[in-house]
Amino acid sequence: MPLAALPLDKFTFYDLLLFRSVSKSFLTLILDMDDVLYTDEHFLLGRWLESAKALATNEDQRKLYEYNARNQITLWGPDANVSCEDTSLS
Repeated sequence: MPLAALPLDKFTFYDLLLFRSVSKSFLTLILDMDDVLYTDEHFLLGRWLESAKALATNEDQRKLYEYNARNQITLWGPDANVSCEDTSLS
């Protein structure tokens, strides 16, 4: 069964075996996506950071743009706290 097709009520009954199975499948999917993305230079971290810094007109902006670019792919916020309002802006 595709991960997206699992009904949420399956998780409300504390089905530990199902949770472990789906978690393992999800983590495998993430690793597979990494393997695919590594094959395209447009998805490499260095390119992402350099393109962000290239938009800057001074050193302070360069540091800020690099910080923001790193933040977008790691934390979703400087304090790693995501709210519904935050994600709607992304």
